[in-house]
Amino acid sequence: MILSQKHLWHLKKLHKRREFLNRCICEVFSNHTETSKVKK
Repeated sequence: MILSQKHLWHLKKLHKRREFLNRCICEVFSNHTETSKVKK
């Protein structure tokens, strides 16, 4: 039981990290497109 709870907590942590990374990538990508638009 404890092991599974720990596993679930670990999965949640990984999920949070993945969401955070996705957000960062999205922001960087949008910023990149914005700057390229400005250059044009």
